[in-house]
Amino acid sequence: MRIFTGLIALWIAGAAVPAAGKTYVDTKQRFSVDLPAGWNLTPMPGDRTGMAFKKEKAGAFALLRVTVRPMRAGETLDRSLDEATQQFKDEIGYTPLGDNPAQLGLFLAKRRSLSVYASGDKNTVRSVELVAMHAFGHVHIVHFEARDQDRKRFTKDFDRVTGSYEPKAGLALYAPLVGRWASLNGGPEMLLTENNAFTLGPMRGVYDADGGRLNLHVAEGKESYQYVLDDNVMVLESSNLDGPAQYQRQGAARFTAPGKKKKGKTGPVKRTHLVGKWRALDAPSTEPLVLELAQGGSVSFGPMSGRWRYKRGLLTITSTAGKTVTYTVSLLPNRKRMILGGGDLERDLFLERE
Repeated sequence: MRIFTGLIALWIAGAAVPAAGKTYVDTKQRFSVDLPAGWNLTPMPGDRTGMAFKKEKAGAFALLRVTVRPMRAGETLDRSLDEATQQFKDEIGYTPLGDNPAQLGLFLAKRRSLSVYASGDKNTVRSVELVAMHAFGHVHIVHFEARDQDRKRFTKDFDRVTGSYEPKAGLALYAPLVGRWASLNGGPEMLLTENNAFTLGPMRGVYDADGGRLNLHVAEGKESYQYVLDDNVMVLESSNLDGPAQYQRQGAARFTAPGKKKKGKTGPVKRTHLVGKWRALDAPSTEPLVLELAQGGSVSFGPMSGRWRYKRGLLTITSTAGKTVTYTVSLLPNRKRMILGGGDLERDLFLERE
C-alpha cells in the first residue's frame, strides 16, 4: 500500500493526539517543529520514516507529514523531490505547478507545488506542497496538503512549520565536519556545508561520511578518504595522496553534536601512552620513519638512537652523540595517532601506532 493511501485515510475520522501550539520533538530525534494550535499528532500504523499531523478548521482539513531518511550516495535535491513526487504522478488530474527556492528553518531547501483530483473528482482539487531539504546526511521532506479552496486558511500554519523546522538526524556525526577548513599542506581550502554540499578548489559536489570515511561525489565519480578529527584539526588519507592531508577549522563550529561537552584532545597525555612503536605517515622518504619509545627509556627515531623523557606535553630525545631535541606531543582521541611539533621539524609530524 502506498504511503499516500494512508494519508487519504487521515481525512476520515481517526485517533489523534492533540499537539496544541507547542514545539514537537520527534521521539526518534529526527526533527523538531513548532506546531500551531489545533494540529493533532496522527501516527500512521507501520510507518517508521516520519510523522503525520492533521488539523480541522471550520469544516476544512489540512494534512502535514514529515519524512526523514538517510541520503543516498551522491543524491541531489532534485532527485529527492522527484522521488517524493512520484506517488502523485499516477493520480488523476496530476498537474505540476513549478519549483521554487525555499527554506526549512535556517536551512536551504526546495519547494515543489502540484495538484491532483481528490478521488478522481475534477471538482475537488487537492493542493500539495512538497519541501525537500538535505541536512547532516539525511533527506527531509515536509508534505503539506489541503483542498484547493481551503488552502489559504492554513497558509500561516504552513509558514510557521517551515520557518521553525529543525533537523536533528545525523547531527552528532556531521556537526564536527561542517565548516570551512584551511589546508596545512598548502592545498586549496575545503568547505563542507550542513546541506552536504562541498567545495575543494575547483571541485564541487555532494559529500557524505560514516564516522571514518569521507566521500566526495562529483559528476565524474567520487573520491574517498579515511578521516580523523581532533577538535579543530582534520587529517585525510587516501591511496591517491602522497601523504596525509591536514586541515584546520577556520572559525568556530556552527553546530554542536547533541550531548557533546567541550574537552581537550584526550585529557592529560601520560608517559605510558607514548610507549611503543610509531610510524610516520607523511615523512618525505622512501624508507619508513619509525619512532620507537621503550618503557625503559631508550629510543630510536629513524637513524638516531638514544634516551627519551616526557613531561607536561614535551618529549625530549637525547641522542647517543649528545644532541638534545624537544618536541611538543599530543595524541588524537583514540590514542592511535601522535602529533609531534617543534624541535627540528619544519611542520607537524603525524605518526600512527604500529
